[in-house]
Amino acid sequence: MEEQIAQWKESGSHEGLLNYATAILNTLSNDLPHPVAAVIQLVLLEALSNGLTTTQVASFLSQLSGRRSGPSSADVASIIVDLFWVMEVEIEVENENRATNSGRLEKLCLLAKAIIQQGFIPENIMKERWEISFLEQVGLIQNARLFTKRVIRINTAQLYKQHKYNLLQEESEGYSKLITELASGTADCDDDMQIVSRASTVLDNVISLIGYFDLDPNRVLAIALDVFAASITTHYRFFIQFLKMSPWSSQSTGDRITSKNKACAQILGFMFQDLQATPRESPQDAPELGI
Repeated sequence: MEEQIAQWKESGSHEGLLNYATAILNTLSNDLPHPVAAVIQLVLLEALSNGLTTTQVASFLSQLSGRRSGPSSADVASIIVDLFWVMEVEIEVENENRATNSGRLEKLCLLAKAIIQQGFIPENIMKERWEISFLEQVGLIQNARLFTKRVIRINTAQLYKQHKYNLLQEESEGYSKLITELASGTADCDDDMQIVSRASTVLDNVISLIGYFDLDPNRVLAIALDVFAASITTHYRFFIQFLKMSPWSSQSTGDRITSKNKACAQILGFMFQDLQATPRESPQDAPELGI
């Protein structure tokens, strides 16, 4: 490989090295990194040491990328991007340990710009793998600070923002399990201690369903109130205990209310408002929860 590079420097033609690298590129290999990465790295280092010009190296890499024969061949663009990331990190560490800047980072930026101008590396790969400061230096982004804010905002929306499903058809399995869980708590039971124990168990399961299926807590409360209304005359003790223990209830210490939660009152208000707005044929159609 050193022989082909020496011939390139003497004759100005990179055909010998290009043919050599092409043969390696299209050879099936399970090694990581692919053997052609050594050729690409050596060529990049020659540009940094001024052995070859950035234009020569960029043209060589562009032609090498075009000689990929099939899916089994190595991805030249991906290898180049990874090598640039490694070299940029090494140079940054080097500069931190030296009193003066070696100037290699500027050369690396010029080399990156020359390769970008060839247009064979997808821009999204570089933005995914390169440091934000380096992206700004090579001109792929305009402002590193604004780009960082945008990345943080996108990551927060994708990874940490909870998507709450409000409609039953959006998460039918979760809501069907919720109704089943609420119905299981209405089994016949006369003992107060058993009612408290059952309400606590059902509440824990309901909270788990909210987290697992990303259910909207307010929608869950509305469904619980609907089930409560349907069985208020027979199982009111269970649902009263369930709501008292739930996060939707105002919390108190002794006679003093420590935290107020108006969700239950607000949802009941919407339900009554809807009841008044919807014409009904007979009073028997009204939910008993409104009595």
